[in-house]
Amino acid sequence: MTELDPLASLIAKGVEDKQKLIQEAGGLLSVGEVAKARGLSPQAIHKQRRSRKLLSVPYGGEEKFPVIQFTKEGDPVPGLSTVLHALHLEGAWGTLDFLVSPDDELDGLSPIEMLKRHPEKLEEVVRLASIQGEHGPA
Repeated sequence: MTELDPLASLIAKGVEDKQKLIQEAGGLLSVGEVAKARGLSPQAIHKQRRSRKLLSVPYGGEEKFPVIQFTKEGDPVPGLSTVLHALHLEGAWGTLDFLVSPDDELDGLSPIEMLKRHPEKLEEVVRLASIQGEHGPA
């Protein structure tokens, strides 16, 4: 049974990491909640996700949308789509991790916070996004 212990701890760490990311992202919304808040159909929200205008993560068997990517008015944070298109990361969770992790190159702000507070610095966030995932495994 000890052979499973390292795997079990890795799975537990993965769940713990996702919970931490969800907390940093302000929680997750269902497609229905996003559609209602934005006055759009669920199909329109899925189309925006597929065209990388919105980020969703697989959670509990469905796609969920991190709250942090929306303004108080319910619109996507300006510049988000540009950043999502520039990212070369595998997987939605890695993308969310990039968006919510503070970075020294952004004066200690996370990319999403930089977009919210300083939309004029979009190019800096896009430059940082464009180099993500290019370096390969460390």
